[in-house]
Amino acid sequence: MTEVLAPLAFAALAFVLGAGATRVVRAIAMATGAVNRPNPIVPQHTRPIAYLGGVAIAVALAIAAVIASLVARDDPLWLATARGAIPAGLFLVGGTFDDARPLAPLPKFAFQSAAAATAVLFGLVWRLTGVAWLDAAITMLWLVAIVNAFNLVDVCDGLLAGLAAIALLFLFVVAGHDASVLLVLGVVLGFLVFNFPDASIFLGDGGSHLLGFLVAALAILVQPATWTNAVESLLIVGVPVFELVFLIV
Repeated sequence: MTEVLAPLAFAALAFVLGAGATRVVRAIAMATGAVNRPNPIVPQHTRPIAYLGGVAIAVALAIAAVIASLVARDDPLWLATARGAIPAGLFLVGGTFDDARPLAPLPKFAFQSAAAATAVLFGLVWRLTGVAWLDAAITMLWLVAIVNAFNLVDVCDGLLAGLAAIALLFLFVVAGHDASVLLVLGVVLGFLVFNFPDASIFLGDGGSHLLGFLVAALAILVQPATWTNAVESLLIVGVPVFELVFLIV
């Protein structure tokens, strides 16, 4: 019974924190003008919408991860450690800056690469080949590709957050019910309460960058580094990856 209730408690905590943080951040964004103005290209976008959804997700995750780590004192969650929080924060900050002042492709790719390199330096490496430099390069490519795939898919209410929730659910099942995956899933579902059509808050580039990094990083962390698991992870994020490849072609 305990093995069943513990994951449910994690999920409930994360969901409540996700919804609560989103409500607060939405109010702050509306009060400070951090909004997307109506766009004639999008007929359903008829009023200003807050775009700091990534900040809400980050705040909720930080609180949830700290609480969960205090409960499991001998095994702090990756999200509550510097090696997880710093690169995640870099993707969030860079994406949020891009929301406020859109970056050209080259500077944007440079910042994404720097954030991915930071993650690798902090020990996030997909050790698929056993060759250090090649594994580091594969990891950086994976992180940057998934971040951009998530960013490109964020085009309408609830789409990216919904796809991220589905990917996290599959990852949670195949990776042996990892607590970090469950916390992110719960927070995303809490955010979806306000992002589902008609959305009252958007993820923004900060949110799509953060979610892309989290899903890509967790796919590395919660499964053994095998090519079979790598293919499985690619299939789990198959819709955003297909969109990325389709647009490039």
